[in-house]
Amino acid sequence: MKLRTMEDDKRLAILTQSMEHLHLVDVQQNYYKEAIRQSRETLPKECCLGIPVSHADVMLHISFDFAQEIFLPNSGQQVVPVRGSQ
Repeated sequence: MKLRTMEDDKRLAILTQSMEHLHLVDVQQNYYKEAIRQSRETLPKECCLGIPVSHADVMLHISFDFAQEIFLPNSGQQVVPVRGSQ
């Protein structure tokens, strides 16, 4: 159904939902940017990609795509499932 043929109250509801979604996206994007900024600030100057700095007290920010298949164990004793065994 096209917006121009909808009743005003339905159009207003869709617009309100869209605005709330955009606000939430903005909040999440700002959180992400702040986490990246804090991570960069804690990174030692002598740290290079691939070279561990064991004495550094750093903050990590890990991002990933939820559409990817990711296994997150909830216990250190949990056995990782073998692919194709189901």
